[in-house]
Amino acid sequence: RYLQTLVYTRKFSDDVMGVLQSDYGNQNDAVLGPAGNPRIAKWYGLNSYLYWNMTCRCQWGANAEWFRDQGGFRVGQVLPSFGSPNARGLGTGQNGRFGYDGSFYRLMFGPKYFFTPNIYGRAALAADWYDGKANNPGGLRPFDDGTKNYQQVVVFDLIGMF
Repeated sequence: RYLQTLVYTRKFSDDVMGVLQSDYGNQNDAVLGPAGNPRIAKWYGLNSYLYWNMTCRCQWGANAEWFRDQGGFRVGQVLPSFGSPNARGLGTGQNGRFGYDGSFYRLMFGPKYFFTPNIYGRAALAADWYDGKANNPGGLRPFDDGTKNYQQVVVFDLIGMF
């Protein structure tokens, strides 16, 4: 397995910073294809972030993301959890293929508040969508219990760094 991440950061002013990140990964012998032949999994993406420091404790952020799962090897259905209680487990399709062969996109915007230098809370509005095909029984889609190619969510995080 090989994974690389490249990150470029640019400070536009004392209060505005941008980040551009690219990821690329592949794995040999990821899964057996037709006739038992091993297949190579490839995935890659691009993320961009823009941060504005409103005050020393409050920061606003926006980001756009694109992720491509070539062949549908990396992204499958998740197991049931608190955040996704109706998930049905990792789907396995024909010829040992599963998941979602396509591109995922996300737009996100929201504030981050620093309670201390090591603890902050974050809230954001996020819009996700998928453009591609499903390689699983029944052609399930990645969102809303397999019924949709898109979702809008509100995200809350409380993060402690040490």
